[in-house]
Amino acid sequence: MKEVIIKDSQGVPIYVASSKEIGGVTVFVMFFFLIVTVLIQNNRPSIRKAKAEEVKNRLKRIEKEEKEYRQNLMADPYINIEYDKYFGIHQNRLREHRASAYQGRIYYLGKKGGLYYRSSTGTRIYL
Repeated sequence: MKEVIIKDSQGVPIYVASSKEIGGVTVFVMFFFLIVTVLIQNNRPSIRKAKAEEVKNRLKRIEKEEKEYRQNLMADPYINIEYDKYFGIHQNRLREHRASAYQGRIYYLGKKGGLYYRSSTGTRIYL
């Protein structure tokens, strides 16, 4: 194993390093510069702009899909609403269609305004 003597500016030895230590430091420095280079390359203005456009387009697509989903829910009262997020649509469907599927059960709005669902035997269960 080879040793390297590191001296200060006056020639006084200040540290004795083995070849393993120097190799480890060299590998560390190379990886450090590689990581810095990758970070710099990924942070170029053109790449940032492209990523921002991609996010913007993704948000537009999500908003469009959300709007279409809401319209589909309002058009067909028998599409099941799984989440509380759309509870308002459930209420609107009850008013408009007098029926609405919500969390696996179809609710009906009676002639006198009572809210009910049907049991497995067909009996009306009022809420």
